[in-house]
Amino acid sequence: MPPLTKLILILLQIPYVGPITVLNFLATGIDPTTVLSNKGKTFPKQIPNQLWDEYAIKAQKQWNLAQELGITVINYQDTAYPQRLLVLDNFPPIIYVKGNQNLLNRPKLTAVIGTREPQSATIKHGQRLTKYLVSRDHVIVAGLALGCDTIAHKTCLQNQGQTIAVLAYGLAQKTYPPENGELAQEIIESGGLLVTTYPPMTKVAPYRLAERDRWQSGLSDKVIVLETNENSGTNITIEHALKQKREVIILKNQINN
Repeated sequence: MPPLTKLILILLQIPYVGPITVLNFLATGIDPTTVLSNKGKTFPKQIPNQLWDEYAIKAQKQWNLAQELGITVINYQDTAYPQRLLVLDNFPPIIYVKGNQNLLNRPKLTAVIGTREPQSATIKHGQRLTKYLVSRDHVIVAGLALGCDTIAHKTCLQNQGQTIAVLAYGLAQKTYPPENGELAQEIIESGGLLVTTYPPMTKVAPYRLAERDRWQSGLSDKVIVLETNENSGTNITIEHALKQKREVIILKNQINN
């Protein structure tokens, strides 16, 4: 296991320590062994060697499980890490991927998203637009959700394109939603990619779905919204995209209210 990946995985085992805290700590350049010997700044408190060893064992188990399942673990200093994320104020220090990781830094990454209950006209527009984007060598990014995301992924594959599905759970879990289990496998087999910021055994949760929306736009050059409405979760992605200075395109006459 690469040293930096190991350190990040260990730090993330510490209770109440998240990705942003880890990045802030790594930016200080403090040697964790110095912290443990109480000679430097504490993080987030002085950690006994026994506890550190326990965290290290948990981190190693996560790594071993990833290797068994064909999951690649990429830290933010790896050349394979998506460079579009690095320019954001906050980015995940580590990601987990399965499939063609070369897509992460391909040009023309375009998110195609929208409501889970699209109108029939939206379905046709989404299929036509996605087919056009694929013909222009765009990689289609979406969240594997029902509705517009599924339209984008499936249309991309039907036209021999490549697509990235951004997930809100670990890659050792069953596909969510379960209706898209076969689609997820087809994405991998067709040269696409599944990507998540969560360890393999992490279960899906509402707040993780919202967090996933940030990385859909962060990975992409632009975000195309097929259809949304006042209460749609798609609006979360739009907000993130605007903050990230991504181009946002909403199809004309596809906004309800």
